[in-house]
Amino acid sequence: MNVGIFWFHQDQIIANKTQVSSIQPDELGLVDSLFKHIIEWEDKHIYLSQFKLLIGSKYQNFARGRVTYSQKEEKFRVFMDRSLFNEGCKSKIVAFFELQAQQVVWSKDPHYRVYS
Repeated sequence: MNVGIFWFHQDQIIANKTQVSSIQPDELGLVDSLFKHIIEWEDKHIYLSQFKLLIGSKYQNFARGRVTYSQKEEKFRVFMDRSLFNEGCKSKIVAFFELQAQQVVWSKDPHYRVYS
């Protein structure tokens, strides 16, 4: 089971993850990765292996989100753009981050909205 960040482009997930067990929870029992969308996209070019034509694009131009974990609730919370609220995207997120679907809480977050 993992936490991390993700984007979707052409119905494909572009993501980076870290195992929950490798991260020390904060004082509230929350586990989050250190990945930052802007760094992974614009500095590390996370998309290059799948989509070379995206070079020079901005991270906020694509639907994106973040997976976190609450030890107290024993639940994963997925914060994401509202455009990703469909079963196809949800199943790809669950598979990539190796989650148990019944442990996931899906949350719309305006922070991850797409800017065009």
